[in-house]
Amino acid sequence: MLEEGDVVKLDVSVWVGGRHGDTCRTFVAGGPGAADAATRRLIDATKGALDRAVQACGPGLRISTVGDVIHPMLDAGGFDVVREYAGHGIGRDFHTRPIVLHHRNRSAEVLRPGMTFTIEPIVVEGRANICMWPDGWAIVTADRSWGAQFEHTLLVTDHGVEVLTAYE
Repeated sequence: MLEEGDVVKLDVSVWVGGRHGDTCRTFVAGGPGAADAATRRLIDATKGALDRAVQACGPGLRISTVGDVIHPMLDAGGFDVVREYAGHGIGRDFHTRPIVLHHRNRSAEVLRPGMTFTIEPIVVEGRANICMWPDGWAIVTADRSWGAQFEHTLLVTDHGVEVLTAYE
């Protein structure tokens, strides 16, 4: 049962015109005013990490740019990023290449116009160790600290990236 102030992640996948889309947002049960300062900071840092990573992407750049942007930003805020999950290529198939790591890495794969992929960091207050529930789907942090996630599906264009899952 949800209680006011609980952190809730909604991850939505769609199939439109023969293509997949994937997006995620984090909310606070009871609305933003129900979050304490630490929770608000976590959520803002997570959304900020996604936004900065999106801005840093473009044709000809290595996919490791995502982790290069996100990881130091989270380190500075005292947060960590879950390493067991990554962004992914997406299109006719739901999970394809490239694998998009949200931490420092040495991936040499290069973004090319026409590629579609997701960026979806899972950011945690405490340690990034996770446990899976018996349902085989839900995850929690081992130390039971809060986590947040935001995600966009992106299309690499000749001049940058287009966010296909933009919202206000």
